[in-house]
Amino acid sequence: MDFLILIAMMKSLIANSCGILLPFLWKNMGHSPLYIGSALFLFIFAGAIGSFLSPKLENLVGSKFVIYFSMWATLPMMLAFAFTYKVHPVLSMVIFGITGFTTMLAQPVVMVWAQRTLPEYKSVVAGFINGFCWGLVAICMSFMGAVAQKFGIMTVLVSLSVIPALASYYVKYLKEIKDN
Repeated sequence: MDFLILIAMMKSLIANSCGILLPFLWKNMGHSPLYIGSALFLFIFAGAIGSFLSPKLENLVGSKFVIYFSMWATLPMMLAFAFTYKVHPVLSMVIFGITGFTTMLAQPVVMVWAQRTLPEYKSVVAGFINGFCWGLVAICMSFMGAVAQKFGIMTVLVSLSVIPALASYYVKYLKEIKDN
């Protein structure tokens, strides 16, 4: 259960960091509010599609694979975005959308897995996975903003995406739990 909470925190940290920090980067690059809003919409919309499709993907390839892929794939997507956002803005926006898809792909799977772990406390588990994790990440965002101001937004985003990629190794140790 602890690792599932950490997974949820890592995923929400990346999603929130992208949604909060990247508009400042794009504004400093001279992009219009319409461009910035469109990019954020694409990220969140693609993430919603990923969340919607994840149960179907889970049935095809299994829970562990969906979580593993979501954690690992965020790093190459963020690296691709980092290398293209200055030179190829349209391509970088497509990559940013794919990043949203991969980042949010595992959120429903993690939620259901955690609820299967403690089936008698499904609402409490939902509160921890959603409320606690997102709230704790929101508190961390002040620190992330300060670090981004000192070292750069892309440095922080790429560094943050390394953490779930490395932690994805431990997904294989999660115990599969089926519905009763």
